[in-house]
Amino acid sequence: MANITNRPPKEEISRVITGCVSLDRAFEDNLGVYGIPTKSMFEICGAKGVGKSTFMFSLAAMVAKALNNDMSLVDFEGQNMSTVDTCLDLAGFTGNLEYKTYTWTEGKKGADKKVKGTMTSDEDLMAYAVEKFYEVPPRVVMMDSLAAFTPNAMRENEITAGNMGITAKPIKTFLRQSIRPLLGNPKPNVFFFTNHQYPIIGGFRPGPNAPVPTENAGGKAVGFFATQSVNMKKLFGYSYPELHGYVLEGKMEKNRDGYGIESKVSFFVYIQAGEGINKNLTSVIDCIMYGIAESSSKGLTEASTVTIDGQNMGKFRDLIASRHKNEIFLPFYNSLKSVTGGIKEVSTTLGE
Repeated sequence: MANITNRPPKEEISRVITGCVSLDRAFEDNLGVYGIPTKSMFEICGAKGVGKSTFMFSLAAMVAKALNNDMSLVDFEGQNMSTVDTCLDLAGFTGNLEYKTYTWTEGKKGADKKVKGTMTSDEDLMAYAVEKFYEVPPRVVMMDSLAAFTPNAMRENEITAGNMGITAKPIKTFLRQSIRPLLGNPKPNVFFFTNHQYPIIGGFRPGPNAPVPTENAGGKAVGFFATQSVNMKKLFGYSYPELHGYVLEGKMEKNRDGYGIESKVSFFVYIQAGEGINKNLTSVIDCIMYGIAESSSKGLTEASTVTIDGQNMGKFRDLIASRHKNEIFLPFYNSLKSVTGGIKEVSTTLGE
């Protein structure tokens, strides 16, 4: 073994096990270590309306609970706080959440004798986040979303002015300022942020049925500084609108603590609207994806019957209705104990 001087001390907690098996296994490295890496900058991207924020609230709460850290939410988009509260509660988080968004301040009369207010700048909210990374212990910080960051220079511009690239520089500066305390703070932490994807105008498509190429907001620096990046989308054939639930598929775009961008690993989580990740139903989905459980139909509809080890577990709609009764889902959890490795890309998205 190489003799490395000034070797960093071993982390108190280097990984957080969420209990969502395919999610935890998606971050596995070549030594078999898995779970959500700490001291990381975690980007959650995807198309609009897929549930990026809801996923983040639940996942960040699981991590904060395991680390025994408080949390902060920097909100550029105006989230539904009832959803935030419920996601944190159901994830078992009992610490403190500090909510930070724009603050309105009454201004003075101008030359036109009208009173105009002022608001907190986006740069101030960014600076707040950096401060939290330096606290000991640090806060688990959520930012929703990086794409909504609007610098003062853009706000003070004319609406018709060209603003291309005007957000990239302050975002890059913010990420540079954040990575140092995330890595250097002796107490483990994670920074979660959602991001938007935009089509690349004129981007190359290898065929007429190929997806439109996209890029994430914030410039290339975001891809360089993010230590983990996952691309989320709703899984075709696994949506339950009448029951307000759906399955999210996450694909690893980047994983510093695993196999980089070459892993081609997917994970699956069940999302209940307004509640976040449901671990019990996620265990059902994981068992089906790993081939441990079976559905009576192609895909998994509300009316599908789920069986595991020859045991009939009933209709999936009934499992959804019983999603908070942990004892019902023990057969799924017990079967997943034997699982090793992540789920490679599977053909569950045919027909999209």
